Amino acid sequence: MNIIDWIKWAFGKKDSITLNSCGFGEIATEIAYKEVALNKVVNMIANSLCNCEFKTFKENNTIKENNYYSFNIEPNPNQNASEFRQKLIYQLITENECLIIQDNENFYVADSFEKDIKTLKKSAFYNVKIDDLIMKKSYSSSDVLYLTLNNKAMSEYVTNLYSSYGALISKGVDDYKKKNGTKGKLDISSIFSQNFNDEDGESDQEKMQKYISKTFKTYFTAVNAVLPLEEGLDFTQFENKIDITIDEINKGIDSAFNYIASAFGLPEGFFRGNLAEITEQRNDFLSFVVKPIAKLIEREINRKLYGKELYLKGSFLKVDTNRIKQVNIFDDAGSLDVLTRIGYSHNDLQELLEEPIVNAAWANKHYITKNYMDTQEGGDNNGKK
Repeated sequence: MNIIDWIKWAFGKKDSITLNSCGFGEIATEIAYKEVALNKVVNMIANSLCNCEFKTFKENNTIKENNYYSFNIEPNPNQNASEFRQKLIYQLITENECLIIQDNENFYVADSFEKDIKTLKKSAFYNVKIDDLIMKKSYSSSDVLYLTLNNKAMSEYVTNLYSSYGALISKGVDDYKKKNGTKGKLDISSIFSQNFNDEDGESDQEKMQKYISKTFKTYFTAVNAVLPLEEGLDFTQFENKIDITIDEINKGIDSAFNYIASAFGLPEGFFRGNLAEITEQRNDFLSFVVKPIAKLIEREINRKLYGKELYLKGSFLKVDTNRIKQVNIFDDAGSLDVLTRIGYSHNDLQELLEEPIVNAAWANKHYITKNYMDTQEGGDNNGKK
């Protein structure tokens, strides 16, 4: 990405700050990196989590009940499950914590809140803000879902990135502005007076400076312009060269991407979209980034919405991350066949492929081929114990 593309990307959006309304350094620090690096991490994790299914169980059997609908379809009247998860991940990563409150059967991610964390007693949460609404009540820790990421490296990144990389980008952009500006040489003939002061108390040099400023202002700011000069003035415009500045800015952007990838344990190639060793890098991304966050959400839901007694009896919620990977029915036909032979039913595979289940008894039967049976006890000719 060159500097022109970067500027268009960062500042070309509707309602964004324009280039001529504030300083380059402030924009680069407060907007560009936050939009480019941090939001890319949030989107990658949130998009992966949106492909997960929040499965609900009762007595260790899958069942679709209220929590299933809430976390997979509609958590509240104003959001679908994907929007809800996007906001959850954004709050969790940027704030290092996330608060979810329940109102009747609806779940909401708080935009901000205050907390009173206790060690031996239940913590309290108050001044909970959701959109433009500030909740008047105080919430006990047992009545909310409170997630903490505890990623020190990420927290430090969010707070320190702007000072460490803002200076680099700011310098690069300043150099770009200087080198990209119009510069030249003005030769002034000796026919112009060099008297220091006249009867008005103004020197000829000061008058000349006013003349130059007025004459050149339109020329420097206009896209197309003609420069009228008096006899005895000769202006030569210098050629601009900015290649080194573009390289410096690109290096700054690359460094920031490397920093945030390292802070979150993201495979650098996968984060950048490189195709080399993509399968291995995708697996690392799922194993070390997405699944730990999915487990964090799953465990908080189970301990708050189900509790010890129901959980031990087999009633719980599980975040199924197996659907994050795209399954190609033709490429994976052999693997699907193996799953059938080791006990997966037809409907199990239908759900894995995100296809409608078959409402027939045969589709729920489980078969195991003879060579997968326990040979210690032997098997009959039908492959059954």
